[in-house]
Formats: sequence, C-alpha cells, structure tokens
Amino acid sequence: MNAPLRVLLVEDDVSDAKLVIMELRRTHPTIEFERVDTEVAMRAALENAKWDVVISDWSMPRFSALAALAVLQSSKLDLPFIISSGTIGEEQAVEAMRAGAHDYVLKDKLARLAPAIEREIGDAKSRREHRRQEARFRALIERSSEGIIISSLETGWVYVSPAASTIFGRATDDLLGRHIRDFVHPEDLDALGTAMNETLTAPSVAAEFRIITANGTTRWVSASSTNHLADPTLRAIVTNIRDITDRKSAAEALRKTEEHLRQAQK
Repeated sequence: MNAPLRVLLVEDDVSDAKLVIMELRRTHPTIEFERVDTEVAMRAALENAKWDVVISDWSMPRFSALAALAVLQSSKLDLPFIISSGTIGEEQAVEAMRAGAHDYVLKDKLARLAPAIEREIGDAKSRREHRRQEARFRALIERSSEGIIISSLETGWVYVSPAASTIFGRATDDLLGRHIRDFVHPEDLDALGTAMNETLTAPSVAAEFRIITANGTTRWVSASSTNHLADPTLRAIVTNIRDITDRKSAAEALRKTEEHLRQAQK
C-alpha cells in the first residue's frame, strides 16, 4: 500500500483548497492535508506533523506565499514549496523562485501540480541523501589521523580536515581558500609544481616535500593527490597528506651513522 501524500496547504479559500486536493487525488488516492492561512498556524503545523510538500496561494488577507516561504526556511525543513495561484504574474513568479520557491502552478492549470510535486519530492529526497552521505564522509575523515584536503582549481582549498590543520599548524579557517604552494619550502617549489601539473592529467600523483608551519618550523610531508575534476558531484583534487618528519629524521640519522662508520673504517 502506498504511503499517503502529506500536504500542508497555505490557503485562505476553502473552495480553492478543495480543488487542489481533488486534483491531487487523481494520482494520489490517499492524501493527508491541513489548511492554514496564518503564520502562527503554519508554524504549529510544521512543528506538530510531518509533511511531504507545502502548497501555498500567492496572496491572502492575513498571509502571503513569500511570508510562508520564509516560515518554512526558518524551520530548516527541506520541503518542496510550490505556489498555486490564479493571480501570480511573471515578475512575481521570478521573485518567488529567487527567494527559494521550487515551482509555481496557475490554478487554471492544476494538472501540472501532481507532476511538479513528484519531481520536487524526488529532488528533496536526493538532497537529503546527499547530506547524509556528506555527514558520513565528514565523520570518517575528521576522525582520521591522516590529513585530507579538497582543492578547487578556481578557489583553492575548500575543505581541510582537522588532521591536515594540525600538520600545517594552523586553524582550519586560516587554510580555506589557500593553496599548497603557500606553505611549501622554497627549495621544493619547483618539484611540487611538476607534481601539481601531473595531477591535472594523471589519475593520482604522490610526492614528498617540506612545508613551513605557522611557527616557522619545517616539516616533511607525504602527499597523494587524486584527480576528481571530471566527477560532477566533486570537481576537485583530493589530497591525502601525512607528516613524515620523524621518518625523514630517522633516515637522516641512519645515513649519518653509516657515513661515520665508513669514515672510521678507512
């Protein structure tokens, strides 16, 4: 059995509300709805029940579609907001869409309403799933000891994980919008530039280089960058970065010890 379509109607005219529900029942036999025509009533409805869509008249004696849209936006609920009106003009429709309305349907063309609702409900589900996936992604990488940086070619670093922030010795807000070259040791800039150019054409590129932290100390890092520029959901370079200073120091200490032994054996 299909779940009922839950509709919050922002409408002062009972007859118009009945017409909307009658039209929707052509495609959704089971509908749960509530009609409100004031801000107070709408806020209460949003708080007390779950809805699939909000359908609002454009202008009412005590309320308006733009005011209803503002109420919905302040609730932080991601619900389709569709205007159903017999009086809305083109300029008003553009104003409503810019404000965040998802669609509008003229009351003499209510046959468009059900398809618009289906489309917008599907889009809302996709947005919510995207946010859930993003939240899981952030939870995973923010607990990782390996730093992760997401870079846009246009705007620089758009995400810096807590571990990456620690490696650079800087607050995350101080790193957003920056580029790796801003922190690389001057002697390693040429080699890094070569690696960055390779990242634009190769699937992934690894490099080791020195960075200068906020307090002026030099640290060795290992970075592996993966090209996701062709992915329409990301369009970025994702870099995994690790602090390898201790490993480099140990290797240098071993090299010096071996050199000392060779000199002593001469």
